[in-house]
Amino acid sequence: RVRQNWWFEKYIWFISSENYLVISGHDAIQTEQLFLKHVGPNDAFVQADVAGARTCFVRNPSGGEVPPATLREAGTLALCHSSA
Repeated sequence: RVRQNWWFEKYIWFISSENYLVISGHDAIQTEQLFLKHVGPNDAFVQADVAGARTCFVRNPSGGEVPPATLREAGTLALCHSSA
Protein backbone atom coordinates (compact mmCIF):
# COMPACT_ATOMS: atom_id res chain seq x y z
CA ARG A 1 0.00 0.00 0.00
CA VAL A 2 1.36 3.41 -0.99
CA ARG A 3 0.93 6.33 1.36
CA GLN A 4 -0.71 9.59 0.26
CA ASN A 5 1.65 12.56 -0.23
CA TRP A 6 1.09 15.79 1.69
CA TRP A 7 0.64 19.02 -0.30
CA PHE A 8 3.95 20.47 0.95
CA GLU A 9 6.16 17.53 -0.04
CA LYS A 10 6.95 19.02 -3.45
CA TYR A 11 8.68 21.96 -1.73
CA ILE A 12 11.69 22.20 0.58
CA TRP A 13 10.22 21.60 4.04
CA PHE A 14 10.81 20.41 7.58
CA ILE A 15 9.03 20.29 10.92
CA SER A 16 10.73 22.55 13.48
CA SER A 17 11.63 21.51 17.00
CA GLU A 18 8.39 23.17 18.21
CA ASN A 19 6.26 21.34 15.59
CA TYR A 20 5.83 24.21 13.13
CA LEU A 21 5.89 23.50 9.41
CA VAL A 22 8.66 25.45 7.64
CA ILE A 23 8.40 25.51 3.84
CA SER A 24 10.35 27.07 1.00
CA GLY A 25 10.19 26.87 -2.77
CA HIS A 26 12.90 25.38 -4.97
CA ASP A 27 12.79 28.48 -7.18
CA ALA A 28 11.03 31.83 -7.49
CA ILE A 29 7.97 30.35 -9.19
CA GLN A 30 7.38 27.81 -6.42
CA THR A 31 7.92 30.50 -3.78
CA GLU A 32 5.28 32.67 -5.43
CA GLN A 33 2.88 29.70 -5.60
CA LEU A 34 3.45 29.07 -1.90
CA PHE A 35 2.80 32.69 -1.05
CA LEU A 36 -0.37 32.99 -3.11
CA LYS A 37 -1.96 29.61 -2.28
CA HIS A 38 -0.78 28.47 1.13
CA VAL A 39 0.51 31.37 3.24
CA GLY A 40 -2.01 32.81 5.67
CA PRO A 41 -2.12 36.07 7.64
CA ASN A 42 -0.68 34.45 10.78
CA ASP A 43 2.28 32.78 9.05
CA ALA A 44 5.82 34.12 9.45
CA PHE A 45 8.07 35.19 6.58
CA VAL A 46 11.83 34.52 6.95
CA GLN A 47 14.55 35.61 4.55
CA ALA A 48 18.32 35.92 4.96
CA ASP A 49 20.18 39.01 3.82
CA VAL A 50 22.67 37.16 1.58
CA ALA A 51 22.86 36.59 -2.16
CA GLY A 52 20.57 33.86 -3.45
CA ALA A 53 18.95 33.11 -0.09
CA ARG A 54 15.64 31.26 -0.07
CA THR A 55 12.44 32.74 1.25
CA CYS A 56 10.92 30.57 3.99
CA PHE A 57 7.46 30.55 5.46
CA VAL A 58 6.58 29.27 8.91
CA ARG A 59 3.02 27.98 9.06
CA ASN A 60 1.30 29.25 12.19
CA PRO A 61 -2.31 28.01 12.32
CA SER A 62 -2.76 28.93 16.00
CA GLY A 63 -2.08 32.62 15.36
CA GLY A 64 0.21 32.98 18.38
CA GLU A 65 3.77 34.18 18.39
CA VAL A 66 6.27 31.95 16.57
CA PRO A 67 9.04 30.83 18.98
CA PRO A 68 12.55 32.23 18.37
CA ALA A 69 14.04 28.74 17.98
CA THR A 70 11.71 28.04 15.05
CA LEU A 71 12.61 31.36 13.42
CA ARG A 72 16.32 30.53 13.88
CA GLU A 73 15.81 27.10 12.28
CA ALA A 74 13.93 28.70 9.34
CA GLY A 75 16.76 31.23 8.94
CA THR A 76 19.24 28.37 8.90
CA LEU A 77 17.28 26.74 6.07
CA ALA A 78 17.33 30.03 4.14
CA LEU A 79 21.11 30.30 4.58
CA CYS A 80 21.88 26.67 3.80
CA HIS A 81 20.07 26.86 0.48
CA SER A 82 21.65 30.18 -0.55
CA SER A 83 24.39 30.61 -3.11
CA ALA A 84 26.71 32.23 -0.52
